Amino acid sequence: MVYLHRYSTGADGDTSVEIAAVEDAGYAERFEARGFIRCTPDAFRTAWRMRDQQMLAQLWAALGVEQERAVGEPSSWRGLS
Repeated sequence: MVYLHRYSTGADGDTSVEIAAVEDAGYAERFEARGFIRCTPDAFRTAWRMRDQQMLAQLWAALGVEQERAVGEPSSWRGLS
Protein backbone atom coordinates (compact mmCIF):
# COMPACT_ATOMS: atom_id res chain seq x y z
CA MET A 1 0.00 0.00 0.00
CA VAL A 2 1.32 3.44 -0.93
CA TYR A 3 0.11 6.39 1.15
CA LEU A 4 0.11 9.92 -0.24
CA HIS A 5 -0.99 13.38 0.80
CA ARG A 6 -0.78 16.98 -0.35
CA TYR A 7 -1.49 20.32 1.18
CA SER A 8 -2.82 23.28 -0.76
CA THR A 9 -3.74 26.85 0.03
CA GLY A 10 -6.95 28.24 -1.41
CA ALA A 11 -7.63 31.75 -2.65
CA ASP A 12 -9.06 32.56 0.79
CA GLY A 13 -5.76 31.58 2.45
CA ASP A 14 -7.10 28.42 4.08
CA THR A 15 -4.90 25.34 3.94
CA SER A 16 -6.53 22.08 2.95
CA VAL A 17 -5.25 18.53 2.85
CA GLU A 18 -5.99 15.74 0.41
CA ILE A 19 -5.13 12.09 0.93
CA ALA A 20 -4.85 8.99 -1.23
CA ALA A 21 -3.95 5.36 -0.67
CA VAL A 22 -3.22 3.09 -3.62
CA GLU A 23 -1.98 -0.46 -4.05
CA ASP A 24 -0.30 0.00 -7.41
CA ALA A 25 2.96 1.96 -7.77
CA GLY A 26 1.82 3.15 -11.22
CA TYR A 27 -1.19 4.85 -9.67
CA ALA A 28 1.05 6.36 -7.00
CA GLU A 29 3.16 7.95 -9.74
CA ARG A 30 0.04 9.51 -11.24
CA PHE A 31 -0.83 11.07 -7.89
CA GLU A 32 2.76 12.29 -7.49
CA ALA A 33 2.50 13.97 -10.88
CA ARG A 34 -0.48 15.91 -9.44
CA GLY A 35 1.54 17.15 -6.45
CA PHE A 36 0.97 14.39 -3.91
CA ILE A 37 3.91 13.12 -1.89
CA ARG A 38 4.42 9.66 -0.45
CA CYS A 39 4.22 9.43 3.31
CA THR A 40 4.29 6.97 6.19
CA PRO A 41 1.10 5.37 7.46
CA ASP A 42 1.34 7.58 10.58
CA ALA A 43 1.63 10.76 8.51
CA PHE A 44 -1.30 9.56 6.39
CA ARG A 45 -3.48 9.06 9.48
CA THR A 46 -2.56 12.53 10.74
CA ALA A 47 -3.46 14.06 7.36
CA TRP A 48 -6.71 12.06 7.37
CA ARG A 49 -7.70 13.43 10.78
CA MET A 50 -6.81 16.95 9.68
CA ARG A 51 -8.95 16.57 6.56
CA ASP A 52 -11.88 15.26 8.59
CA GLN A 53 -11.61 18.18 11.04
CA GLN A 54 -11.61 20.64 8.14
CA MET A 55 -14.65 19.01 6.57
CA LEU A 56 -16.52 19.04 9.88
CA ALA A 57 -15.70 22.72 10.38
CA GLN A 58 -17.01 23.47 6.88
CA LEU A 59 -20.23 21.60 7.61
CA TRP A 60 -20.81 23.52 10.85
CA ALA A 61 -20.08 26.79 9.07
CA ALA A 62 -22.53 25.88 6.32
CA LEU A 63 -25.19 25.20 8.91
CA GLY A 64 -24.47 28.47 10.64
CA VAL A 65 -23.80 26.67 13.91
CA GLU A 66 -20.92 27.54 16.21
CA GLN A 67 -18.61 24.65 17.05
CA GLU A 68 -19.21 25.17 20.77
CA ARG A 69 -22.80 24.06 20.25
CA ALA A 70 -21.65 20.74 18.76
CA VAL A 71 -21.70 19.10 22.17
CA GLY A 72 -24.74 20.97 23.49
CA GLU A 73 -28.38 20.72 22.65
CA PRO A 74 -29.67 22.08 19.34
CA SER A 75 -31.00 25.61 19.62
CA SER A 76 -34.42 24.50 18.32
CA TRP A 77 -34.85 22.33 21.43
CA ARG A 78 -34.40 25.22 23.83
CA GLY A 79 -37.90 26.53 23.27
CA LEU A 80 -39.42 23.15 24.11
CA SER A 81 -38.51 23.13 27.81
